[in-house]
Amino acid sequence: KRKAIPLAPQFKSRKRARKVTTLFHKYTKLRDQALSNGDDTTQIDAQLAQLGGRREYQRASQISTSFHSTSKWILGCLAQNGWLYGIHDDDDERNRRPTRILEIGAINTKLLDAAAATNKDNVCKHKITVRAIDLHSMHEGIEEADFLQIPVPRVSFDVIVCSMVLNCVTT
Repeated sequence: KRKAIPLAPQFKSRKRARKVTTLFHKYTKLRDQALSNGDDTTQIDAQLAQLGGRREYQRASQISTSFHSTSKWILGCLAQNGWLYGIHDDDDERNRRPTRILEIGAINTKLLDAAAATNKDNVCKHKITVRAIDLHSMHEGIEEADFLQIPVPRVSFDVIVCSMVLNCVTT
C-alpha cells in the first residue's frame, strides 16, 4: 500500500496540478509567440496571473514530482552503475573521485540532500557533488540561473539531469 503524500493547500488533486502545468505551458508558449509577432500580450498575461503565475506552476510541478521522483530514479541508476560512491579515473579501483552531477530545472533538493547525507559517524554516505539550477528557484540550495545563459563550466559533469525542462522552452 502506498503512503499518502500531502498536497499543497491550493491543490485538491493531482488532476488540478496537471491542469495548472498544462495551461501554464500553453499560455507561456502563446505569450512568446505573441511577443515574437509584436502582438499585445495583455490578455495572455491576465490568464497567467489568474492561473497563479510561475509560482503556482512550480507548486503544481512539485506535486507531480512527489509522485514520480526523477531524483529517486537517478540515485537508483547511480547506485546500479556504482557511481553513487564515486568514479575511478584510473586503473586503481580504490581511487575514486566524486561523481559530478548537474541538475537543470531543479524543482526540489533531493539530489542536493543525497550529496550532503551523512551516516551515524557523520561521514558522507555518497561520493557525489551536485550543482542544481533553476530559472526561478524555490529553495535556498538551488542556484537561480538560466541554463542557456550560464558560462560553459571549466569542470565537466558525469551526469546531467534535465527532467521536465525542454517542454518549458517555448522558442
